Amino acid sequence: MSQTTYSLEKFEKIVNCVKNNINELNLVVENTICNATKLRQEETIGLSKIVDLMIIIGGKHSSNTLKLYEISKNNCQQVFLIETYKELEHTDLKKYDKIGIMAGASTPKKSIDSVVELLNNI
Repeated sequence: MSQTTYSLEKFEKIVNCVKNNINELNLVVENTICNATKLRQEETIGLSKIVDLMIIIGGKHSSNTLKLYEISKNNCQQVFLIETYKELEHTDLKKYDKIGIMAGASTPKKSIDSVVELLNNI
């Protein structure tokens, strides 16, 4: 079993490790990671590989948001984890050619829209 917002990549590594090392058990794997979380993580992997900066929007204590941040850090040198657009106000965003944005599952649409608006005004 896995937490519904656990990293899909880590979950699969753990399952493979268990399968490869414990042959005697009757192993039943239940992937309870929700589909929306899985898709969001997969999109973050792809996006973070092609941008100069990733902005992850969401609660700084949210497991889901922290997973997106962790995924982005594996693929992109510059990653910001923010809760509101105000955390970007004193950042020179003009120096980045491509900026990716991803938000945690429970991030309010208003928070996302505010970041998009800030970037559109650059």
